[in-house]
Amino acid sequence: MLSEQVAGSSGIRTLTAQAHDLLTPGLPLVGWDLVAGPDGPILLEGNADWAVLPHLLTHQGPDLEMSRRFAAVAAASIAEAA
Repeated sequence: MLSEQVAGSSGIRTLTAQAHDLLTPGLPLVGWDLVAGPDGPILLEGNADWAVLPHLLTHQGPDLEMSRRFAAVAAASIAEAA
């Protein structure tokens, strides 16, 4: 997936960056929910408590390696958007 471009992704980045700057400037990360509209992406909501850790839990406890990989991808995405 990293080598493929998602249709309308530049509009998604622009919309979420603008929403973040206007609505949640003091938060480092927000999970933005969007849908594809007939004229481009539509912002539904932002989730400041999107709870990354529960998604990384296994029956043996937290998957710390997955957490590190997620943090690296998130940091790269933030740097790319800046």
